[in-house]
Amino acid sequence: MNAGVLLVATGEKYVNEAKPLVKSIRRFMPDIPIHVVTDLQTDIPEGLFDSIDRADIDLSDLDSKHRGFMFRDIALTRTPFDYTVHVDTDTLLGAPVYDVFHGLKQRFELMVAAAPAKVGKFGDDSIPFEEQEDSSFMVIPRINCGFISYRKSIVESGFFDKWVKMYRDGIPAAIRRGRTKFSDQSLFRRLLWESDINFQIMPPEYNLRTGAPQYLDGPVRIAHGRPPMGRENCMNFINSFTGRRLYVPYLELVHQVEGEKARKNQWHRSSYKDWEQSQLEAA
Repeated sequence: MNAGVLLVATGEKYVNEAKPLVKSIRRFMPDIPIHVVTDLQTDIPEGLFDSIDRADIDLSDLDSKHRGFMFRDIALTRTPFDYTVHVDTDTLLGAPVYDVFHGLKQRFELMVAAAPAKVGKFGDDSIPFEEQEDSSFMVIPRINCGFISYRKSIVESGFFDKWVKMYRDGIPAAIRRGRTKFSDQSLFRRLLWESDINFQIMPPEYNLRTGAPQYLDGPVRIAHGRPPMGRENCMNFINSFTGRRLYVPYLELVHQVEGEKARKNQWHRSSYKDWEQSQLEAA
């Protein structure tokens, strides 16, 4: 099976950010190649990735706040793999994700993860029934594009090309409306609604947004975010118990032990140094 992980990293900041992620991929899936798409200028340390694609993509007509999204979307079309797992550079593996490759090979063309805020305005009583058809794509949960896994066939079908066009066409209107944070992600569920591909929306264990409360069951495979205590420490905390549990960002896990609630308090944003010192003293 020609399968691998695709990263997109332009600039020293994101290359350095990817290093813990690469380390975690090689720890849990040492046989899976890691391919990076970057620009012509970025310096890539030798041996960090298994292969490098330096893409000459001219986005000079776009504002800098839109270029990163557009570069990523175009980069996804350049995958060398038949089965690709793409994750953002601010992610970390906490377990293997071979099952994602299995899902792509056996059943799904696309596997993505829902954002913590899942529904949006769909079903809002303030929208008259006769007008809801225009918003019907919102029945699909909001998608967080930090995890996108796909077959090469959807690249060939033009799925990502359509996403690029939707985003580029939407930028002028977003600027007119003053949408300073208009991103490609805001269009992804409409893209899914309008496509005929066979897709699967994954549970939060495959793209845990570290800044949002989540109910978890089993090990978190991928954590996504920039927690103040670092991704490795955050992942160790999240997976210190792998049963059914409630994750409260940077504060505690709440889980069941012999029918009774148990709380595992580890840290808070303002008291992480105190927690870290207590762990050193306990050791």
